[in-house]
Amino acid sequence: MRRIITAALACALLLTLAACGGKGTPPGDDLLSRASGTPSDEPGLTVDGREVEAWRYLYWLAYTCDSIQTAYDDAGTELDWDAAFGEGTLADYAAEQALADTVLYAVVENMAEDQDCALTEEDRAAMEADWTAAAEAAGGEDAYLTDLGRLGLDRTRAETLAATAYLYDRLRQSAGDPESGAYPTAEDLAAFGADSGYLTLDFIRVDAGDDAEAARARAGEAFSKLNGSAAPENDFAVLAATYSDDPDRDQYPHGRTFRAGEGTLPAAAEEAALDLEEGQWSGIVEADGSFYILLRLPLDASATAAEWFDWRLQSAAEAAEVMWTSTLEDLDAGEFWSALMDAEDAPQT
Repeated sequence: MRRIITAALACALLLTLAACGGKGTPPGDDLLSRASGTPSDEPGLTVDGREVEAWRYLYWLAYTCDSIQTAYDDAGTELDWDAAFGEGTLADYAAEQALADTVLYAVVENMAEDQDCALTEEDRAAMEADWTAAAEAAGGEDAYLTDLGRLGLDRTRAETLAATAYLYDRLRQSAGDPESGAYPTAEDLAAFGADSGYLTLDFIRVDAGDDAEAARARAGEAFSKLNGSAAPENDFAVLAATYSDDPDRDQYPHGRTFRAGEGTLPAAAEEAALDLEEGQWSGIVEADGSFYILLRLPLDASATAAEWFDWRLQSAAEAAEVMWTSTLEDLDAGEFWSALMDAEDAPQT
């Protein structure tokens, strides 16, 4: 699902479609209805009570099937939609991905309504520029509309998806604004950190070099001063500036925010950090030829607000109540893809 959550989604979507090959269909012809047997403009499902037209799910199903077909073609392998994949078949996987993408977009739109978030004139101008650039890259607007039609889109539908992507950008920006009501609270960040493995940490690193005992003694001196401080959390940065051998200390004078497992710290130091409560410091931890003293800090909202929003959005999508209002739930992805290809190749009357 996370492949859809990108700041450049709108442009990537349009430019990818513009690059598609194939015969295409005349502008305005809707292949999705013919391939699925379901009127694509009618409601297909609801997401947390929001009606979602069938074409949205069918587009994402076509998009996913096209991606899978391309991967198999590139590998020179015959595609079998009934092949086992995960806990089901490859066709089941395609349907699951299409539903996840459909739900994610609906959740973005629900969030935007809840927060009174709307597109700006700047956004609409950017969307128009996206369209113009993509049409030029495709060889003109008619050619571009033909490419879009391969997967069931016309200009209105493509711009509907692009608008949702721009709303996502607006919501993400709002989550990163301390003056916004959407800015994460301490409780929000605590839940996010526990789920995602993000943490904010300051540390003193004393390298052993050629004299481990001298380095240990130096770390012990820093630790003793920390324990004797009347304001240890405030004095930690001062001690780090004096004792730490971390070459990047100047870039992170107040600690670092990172995801556990990314290699910012040696495993032993990271494990010790994860055992700390906020505001708690460690003893002297030996790891990879250095001695560490670690201070766990509250998760830095300014450094993680955007990631927090993505986590919140994905969590909301995974928890969304989805109800089918059509026969799309029983649509077989492989049969739909075959019918879509047949409909594309069929002569138009």
